[in-house]
Amino acid sequence: MAANNLPDARRFRNIAFWVVIGTSALAIGAVVAAFLWRTPPNERISEQAFEKLHQGMTELDVQEVIGLPAGNYSREPVIHAEAPRLVRYENEAVLNSNLRTWTARTIEIGVAFDNKGRLAEKWLCRMRPRRNTTYD
Repeated sequence: MAANNLPDARRFRNIAFWVVIGTSALAIGAVVAAFLWRTPPNERISEQAFEKLHQGMTELDVQEVIGLPAGNYSREPVIHAEAPRLVRYENEAVLNSNLRTWTARTIEIGVAFDNKGRLAEKWLCRMRPRRNTTYD
């Protein structure tokens, strides 16, 4: 039966059904967006994420663990507060590797990928705000 020939009550039920479905989808989307919005990038770049990184991971694997593409997510200028904690795996050709960093306000995760695009070494470094002084 064509939609125009449906009795008014049935047409109303169909419209009401789709309104409920659409509203539910929007509500679920809003909850997911609010959760992601409330997890700031600085909290995703963490020692826990660093410990989950292991030899042989691709850049996409690393991004999944950290939850962000490489980049500087600090909202202020930062510098290294200490020497990095380096984890080097027995691997070849790190000299010609791709380096990626994830920088937050208090921590930086760095990763070197070998010629095959696999994680060859990683480092973790504490960060601190950069002060506008001669010594920074």
